[in-house]
Amino acid sequence: MTGFTGIRKILALAMAAVLIATAGIGCAEQTSAPEEEVFLEEELPVYQALVLSHGEIEDWALGCSAIIATRNYFSSYQFCMLERSELNTAVTKQILAQDWGCTGRSDLLDILDIMIDHGHSVEFAEDYSQVSSMSDEEFEAYIERLGGIDRYMWPLTRTLGEKWDTKLIRAWDWFRVIHIIEWAYVAEFIEIEEVYELMTPVIERLYASFSSWEEATENYLDGYAWWSRTDVSLSDSEYKRRLLVYEELKDSRVLYEASLWLPRSAETATGYTPDYKYLDNGDGTCTLLRHRGLSSGDLIIPAELNGLAVSIIGTCAFFDRSGFTEVVFPASVTMIETDSFANCSGLAQAVFLGDAPLLDDQEVFLGCAQDFTILYEEQSSGWSTPEWNGYPAFPRTD
Repeated sequence: MTGFTGIRKILALAMAAVLIATAGIGCAEQTSAPEEEVFLEEELPVYQALVLSHGEIEDWALGCSAIIATRNYFSSYQFCMLERSELNTAVTKQILAQDWGCTGRSDLLDILDIMIDHGHSVEFAEDYSQVSSMSDEEFEAYIERLGGIDRYMWPLTRTLGEKWDTKLIRAWDWFRVIHIIEWAYVAEFIEIEEVYELMTPVIERLYASFSSWEEATENYLDGYAWWSRTDVSLSDSEYKRRLLVYEELKDSRVLYEASLWLPRSAETATGYTPDYKYLDNGDGTCTLLRHRGLSSGDLIIPAELNGLAVSIIGTCAFFDRSGFTEVVFPASVTMIETDSFANCSGLAQAVFLGDAPLLDDQEVFLGCAQDFTILYEEQSSGWSTPEWNGYPAFPRTD
């Protein structure tokens, strides 16, 4: 088996120009294994051109990035994982330089050109081709002659090759392309319009190749296991940690929007405005699912979105948006789901213009500013002073 040296090898062969520092070490070369030539370009699926809204592209990116954002202590619920700031720009520049050899826009475009249709899938296909033609008896005899990690990696390569066939480990490559584009935006290598443009061909490939977040994420994790030479049975491995993150997050509609995988002609209850993603509740109201804009200063939640009254603030709709200092809720809001404003560390005040809404739990405003206070209209009902659901609460006086 020809060992892989990560993206370094691919770039050396294809471009001899850019080095990417996410090298891995594959199985040791074994001259006794049969070898076949692989022509990956002939196996690439035909990709349907998609007309995607910016909101849809953001949803695709959130699903691709949820695991890595969580593992890096970034915001899983933030498009591009981080908002631009002096600190975040410095952090992402360091990530791109150290892990990818990327120091600017030109490097970025070279890397994406290689990663989108090649990546580690090229080397995975090369390795799999060397064992795919063996009979079970030949393969078992071959494995008996090996030792160390090769004795684990060869069977893993064969198993994954049979499992994924022409899909190879493409989600592993494509998810990481999304990560790189996001980091490049925060690093100020590209602007937001180019983020949407660069992500579109990656999304077209994901949509054509997989049928659900579950399938695509499984391929991503399998690709990670192969690249990192991870024994997936080990409970303390990074593979297991990433798998656990997915298990914890997979039911989140903010992160894993299932309707993205439906036929493009299908009608869905999901909608977008320039600042919000929402779900049509079917009764003239909607659930606000996600804030799409930047978090800064005062936030006034609209009473309607595309003619639908905003009645519910969805789970994690504003999670980790530390830039907000005040939020004003319209009278139409009747329920706020868990963690809607959790970790909004700058949020010091919530103003309610209507009756007290129902709360899923007392973690709606968990992690807000230490002096966080609720203000409400004196003539409204359902409120209590000096506390309401564990939060300081007082009638407005102005």
